Amino acid sequence: MYQLNEEETLHWETVKILFPYPQMKVPQQKIIRSIISSSNPLLVSSHTGVGKTAAVMAAYLAIKKPDEKIIVFVRTKAQINVFLRELSNIHNQIVQHWNLLEDHFGNFPIFLPFLGKNELCLKAKKEYPGEMYTHICNLTRCPLKAKTQRATREDLLDSVRGLYHSFSHVISREDLYSNLNTKNYCPYFFSYYLMQKADVIITSYPFLENQALFARLFYSIDTPISKMLTLVDEAHNLYKPINQEISRTFIEGALEELPSSIFSELHDLFNDNQVVEINFSELEIKRLEEDLFSLLQSQIAYKKPMAFNAYLAYHFLKSAQNKKVISDGKKLSIVNTRSSEILGNFSKAKRLTLMSGSLEPVRSYQRIFQLPRSRTLRVLPPKEEIESRYFVVVNQKLNAKFANRTPEYYILVSSTIRNLFEEIPGHTLVFVPSYSYIEKLLDTNVLEPDIVESPGQDITTLQAIIASSEEKKLIICVTGGKIAEGIEFTVDGKSLIKGIIITALPFPPPSEENKIIYEDLSNQFDSKLARDFSLIIPMLQRLSQSFGRAIRNKGDKAVHILLDPRGTKYTREFNFERHTSIKTLKEKIKLFFNRS
Repeated sequence: MYQLNEEETLHWETVKILFPYPQMKVPQQKIIRSIISSSNPLLVSSHTGVGKTAAVMAAYLAIKKPDEKIIVFVRTKAQINVFLRELSNIHNQIVQHWNLLEDHFGNFPIFLPFLGKNELCLKAKKEYPGEMYTHICNLTRCPLKAKTQRATREDLLDSVRGLYHSFSHVISREDLYSNLNTKNYCPYFFSYYLMQKADVIITSYPFLENQALFARLFYSIDTPISKMLTLVDEAHNLYKPINQEISRTFIEGALEELPSSIFSELHDLFNDNQVVEINFSELEIKRLEEDLFSLLQSQIAYKKPMAFNAYLAYHFLKSAQNKKVISDGKKLSIVNTRSSEILGNFSKAKRLTLMSGSLEPVRSYQRIFQLPRSRTLRVLPPKEEIESRYFVVVNQKLNAKFANRTPEYYILVSSTIRNLFEEIPGHTLVFVPSYSYIEKLLDTNVLEPDIVESPGQDITTLQAIIASSEEKKLIICVTGGKIAEGIEFTVDGKSLIKGIIITALPFPPPSEENKIIYEDLSNQFDSKLARDFSLIIPMLQRLSQSFGRAIRNKGDKAVHILLDPRGTKYTREFNFERHTSIKTLKEKIKLFFNRS
């Protein structure tokens, strides 16, 4: 292992004081040492349970100087709360050991969530799209905004001091609401002043992906990028070939609210399955913008329903300008394969860490992000903490490629599922590639599932059935369906799912968008990377998504079984244990669940 120099050793000792838990896991140590030992960008592929959030924040705070800032970008509001919770634990360490940390920090560090207007506006109507609030705010005579903008620096500093004193330097959205509302300040505009004082700012992806929001954010922070330590959580989301869509219904609604030749042209694209490049003139866009904002201003003045269909269509149009758009007759999708442009803003940051549990293959992401001198780190939870096992059945008769899907294949798959389900002591989810695949399984009359997912499945009812059932159930689902996309089957935080069986590697079906992605990445890079991001990575993400339905919290225990022998190629990603004998595999499952 790399030996730390004198300065790095000092940082390591600071981390040990800041770290909010009694013991530091080996994977956490690897993350921390990687951050403090090099300023080169770091890509961390880390499975759930490693404790990467606490590790990265402790390392960043240990190497941060008083005039530097830590900026964290997260995907969802729930993830902001995860970071605030860990920072609250770290803050307790700072308070407890302030005599040791005062020289390092100078002043108590301030931790601040920065949210959009739709989250912080005290007059917000949640039925409006979040993107509308910048414009609604600009068109509205709001007394809170006016008072905040008229406030003197001393007024603001007094409120800042009161806020910091009241909330112990870990400021939540609720804190901003309760404290500033009593003073009649606008929480959103006030947050911009708070950012100048904050040491750690946690915000969401729009402030990373939208250039206008990005510029506003960093203008308000008033700190050069060279003095920023940046973290992007769930960083695999930075590469999103299809990153915005709009349905025919919204375009039709926009035409009713604001008849426009541009909206009519967008609507005409639904007539055929096609790929087009959107290129409207700046003058056309400007005229549409003026007409839309005039309409919104009138609706606000006369308290009429807002034209949010028209606004969404306008917002989509702005995003689609000079990009390829795919029409499938029901929706329009923007194709964008240039993810590295987002990260180019941070090429001179003091630290840049990208982390995710779905950053595999990590070296493919390293190439597509185009970060010079970047490093990769792959960490797994300690073996003693792993409460799940991954198995792959090595039997070529179960190979799920289309040419092999004969009646005999479906009979063998059905009997294998039934055999394995006998040994799993709880509810089991079986994921298959499609609804037609389910029909062929059921036609064998070998399987007798308790529940079969359908396209119009009522998930709430299904969750209630599983939660109230005393007998284990076999549930057949579709990879990429509703059940696979984040549905939890839990009671009191504990997962009810003890087994996941996946019958086939869930490769994406051939499509026009995959063809575009492949061609574009082949031109930018090479055919291998193009294949990874158009075929392999979407499959691995679906596989992870389906397997992830079982282990939801610490203490959950489950087995994950892939029947398709092609999965042996991905042993590194899932730590698969290979089995040629179903009998031996059943014995392993029994031993796993009997283990205390």
